[in-house]
Amino acid sequence: MRIFHKLLLSFLTVGIGATVVISFLFYRDSKEALLNRAFEQLSSVKTLKSKKIEDILRGSVEEAKVWRLAVHEARKTRAQTDSTIFLFDPGLTPLDSIDKDPILLSAAKETVFLLLREGRLSNPKSIQALNQEPLALIAISDVRLHPSTGEPLIFAVCSFDSGFAAKSVSFSRLESVLLERSGLGESGESYLVGPDFKMRSQSRFFSESTVMKTEVSTAAVQSAFAHGDGYMITNDYREVQVMSSFTAINVPFGPKWILLSEIDVSEVMIPFEQSSKKILLTGFMVVVIVTLGSFFIARHLSLPLLQLSRLTDNLAQGILEFELHPITQRKDEIGDSARSLARLLQALRQTRDFAVEVGKGNFDTPFHPLGLKDETGIALEKMKRELKRLAEIAEHERLMKTAALLEGEESERKRVSRELHDGLGQILTAIQFQIQSLPESEKRQELLHLLYDAIEEVKLLSYNLMPRVLVDFGLRAALQKLSLETAKHTAIPIRFESNVPTDKRFSEPLEIGLFRIAQEAINNAVKHANTGSLSVKFLLNDNRLSLSISDKGKGIGEGIFSAENRKGNGLRNMEERAKILGAAFSIHSTPEQGTEVRLSVSEISI
Repeated sequence: MRIFHKLLLSFLTVGIGATVVISFLFYRDSKEALLNRAFEQLSSVKTLKSKKIEDILRGSVEEAKVWRLAVHEARKTRAQTDSTIFLFDPGLTPLDSIDKDPILLSAAKETVFLLLREGRLSNPKSIQALNQEPLALIAISDVRLHPSTGEPLIFAVCSFDSGFAAKSVSFSRLESVLLERSGLGESGESYLVGPDFKMRSQSRFFSESTVMKTEVSTAAVQSAFAHGDGYMITNDYREVQVMSSFTAINVPFGPKWILLSEIDVSEVMIPFEQSSKKILLTGFMVVVIVTLGSFFIARHLSLPLLQLSRLTDNLAQGILEFELHPITQRKDEIGDSARSLARLLQALRQTRDFAVEVGKGNFDTPFHPLGLKDETGIALEKMKRELKRLAEIAEHERLMKTAALLEGEESERKRVSRELHDGLGQILTAIQFQIQSLPESEKRQELLHLLYDAIEEVKLLSYNLMPRVLVDFGLRAALQKLSLETAKHTAIPIRFESNVPTDKRFSEPLEIGLFRIAQEAINNAVKHANTGSLSVKFLLNDNRLSLSISDKGKGIGEGIFSAENRKGNGLRNMEERAKILGAAFSIHSTPEQGTEVRLSVSEISI
């Protein structure tokens, strides 16, 4: 067997074996975790329902204690008892002449007889002999069916010195607890089973009655009677595999019942079956990847000559991104050829990187020729110089076009602002005078308020298009008013500082450009900086005009300065205007400490 095949076989054995083992362990652990979670949920449901049922039965016992004493006192005085309580003498002969349901009376009598026979109820005669406490003379009967209607009946029975008293316990309260579906999914149910392995509640899967009719002799029921609490996976009375959690109903004087909460295994396993398919698919993909990886690794290790040939062919096709290092470490002719190819590859990569940088416009990128006779290097240097010259010409033309567009835009802004102020503003003012001359009324005041709002909107729109203060009084006054108006509308304190004389005027393009940059910087700070204060400085020192806007906000990340982000925000607009003005423009920002926009012009047109 060749070494290529040995390596391939070894890699496949290790990779596929590890994949199978990990997949099996994950499969097993996932299934176990899912089943444990389902059993925990079933146990919670079982515990909650068993407590509710026990509370109902205990409540019946407590009620029996109360009316036992009441019946005892009533019998002494021969008073008429509650018509819902059935009374019997020690010989189980009905007492009183109250008109009661004879069928229920017969059922109550049979219940008392069964309780006496089972030893769960004491005879009144033995009570006097043994001097028993009243607490030991109460019992809750098992379920029996109404002879006529077939409805389930449960009686609370007590003994007293004159005989027995029985009262019906509400079976519907027990049923409402058992039929509650919370936490049992689509296929779950809870039900009661008695010592005779017959259901003591209605099954949700059958329309006909199952109380005292359906036999439930499952492994879960048998285990519950033998050991009490527990859980298991078994077949239920429908022969369907279920997860079952069970417990005994422990109530003093109560019947021997088992409560079971169950849910179909098929429903619980739905998420696991879905994840199992993903595990199988993932395992298959890993096997495919391991197989392909093993093949290429074995080929790489066993066939260096074939690899060197393939890499040389890549180089002939212009593919430069590959690694020769393992082959160059060989101490033979193959290693010598690989090292020569590596030097050639390095030179080509350098040439490629230089061409990429020049293509990006980085004309200061240095290039190191391979020698004095490196014709490719000399040609690349000449190309770089020519491209730099052409780029400078193109940039100059672009700036000129941008300046012309901005000038036209500002001219149009000025015209529209003047039209709003002199045209629409005058009309609104005239309307104001007309309305003010009208008699006082609620409608007049409403119209005046609406008109004031319209005038303010026109003033604000006119100001945003071209502030009159900038045209009439110059840049210093416009910046000061911009700071005051912004502080007024945003409630952010703005400190304005300037040493420029109030009557100092500059060229119109310079004033408009600096004002627009300041306007954009202040708006950005108000919207995004989350700052509590702003500072605007407009200074003139040694024939150098400087403008800075700073805040103490959250700062901006470095990514905002990238070319991609600048295309979509005001930073690019400010930078373009600065270039047109021939001004130095910079932004300095520190996270959680603030941002400062700086602008300076060395030569000022007065």
